[in-house]
Amino acid sequence: MPGWIGRRDREAVAIGGSVVLPGGRALPVTIRDLTPEGCRIECDETLPIAATVLVDLGGSTAQAHVRWALGREAGLKLVN
Repeated sequence: MPGWIGRRDREAVAIGGSVVLPGGRALPVTIRDLTPEGCRIECDETLPIAATVLVDLGGSTAQAHVRWALGREAGLKLVN
């Protein structure tokens, strides 16, 4: 299908965590689905697309890029 970007199936979760934005401000988030490559989160703000953030995945911390953001949701791609 033209334009389709394949990805692994994501596991539905509801994990409390946080995202640290460029500049150091932390936002509480709920992680809604998760794979080894990324996650979908909900938060009270629209995250800046293409920003590199630090995400607390409920106990482990990883750097991630904001791939998309729509309202209170955002998709993060974890950086290796």
